[in-house]
Amino acid sequence: MNTRAIAAWTKRAALLAGIGVASVGCIDVHSIHMPSGAGGSAGGGGDSAIGDGGPSSGAAGGADASAGDTGPSRSWTGYIEQYAFPSGSAALKLTVSTDEQGVATGAIVFGQGTPPPPVVDPTVGYPPDFVAQALKHGGAVPTSSWFYMAEGYAYPIDGTLDAEHLQFRANLAQLWSDWCVLQQPPGLDFGPCFTVPSGRQRGSSYSADLQTCSVTNYVEELPVDCGRLLLCGPGGSVCSCTTSACSPGTAAALFDVFVTEGTMSGSVNSWFGRYNVHFVAD
Repeated sequence: MNTRAIAAWTKRAALLAGIGVASVGCIDVHSIHMPSGAGGSAGGGGDSAIGDGGPSSGAAGGADASAGDTGPSRSWTGYIEQYAFPSGSAALKLTVSTDEQGVATGAIVFGQGTPPPPVVDPTVGYPPDFVAQALKHGGAVPTSSWFYMAEGYAYPIDGTLDAEHLQFRANLAQLWSDWCVLQQPPGLDFGPCFTVPSGRQRGSSYSADLQTCSVTNYVEELPVDCGRLLLCGPGGSVCSCTTSACSPGTAAALFDVFVTEGTMSGSVNSWFGRYNVHFVAD
């Protein structure tokens, strides 16, 4: 490693090095120092990181690299301005480390709560409260699954650190990783997670209370759990499927922050909008 590379890595270590991952518990947002002028949004109704046609696959900062040997992990406690998750919390909990090339890895927790239990039945929606949250979403059946945030769940992140500029993404679809890989073809001409080749799926139906749902092709009508149908529906599937298998898709929450000693400030852009974020080192 040359002198310049050593100096760059040393600077990154000075910014992000610290003790190991802190436990994720209840976070008191009010104990975080609110900077002067906090409350101004970065554009709460701005462009989402997820388009109307489905999840975004763009990596933070355009990077799609694998991390090499990373330095120590550092934990940060933060909040989102002018936004709250279903629990009422605006808290963020981040752990991150970088390698000598500036590739960043770690995890982020949104809000407060208990992570969802393991997947038990892949034929019903996941997590268990998914349908209940869908009914609360705008008072109508959603046309996409990108309204659900699992508070307390550690979403993996990847990104880059360039000097004091940290950019990273959290893949929100990772929550459904175990659920997606368990999807199986539910019936004739209905592929995994209802991915149907050659346009053979004719449509779907939902009851207003999301208790009765079905999909139809040219041969039959197939009753299906409403949560599963929402998670697999066109335009909002959390899974990326072929005709033989499914894996989690990609839905980005994009973070763009600048590190200054023990603080970080910047923005997050995702399905819930674009907002300012602030962190302090633990």
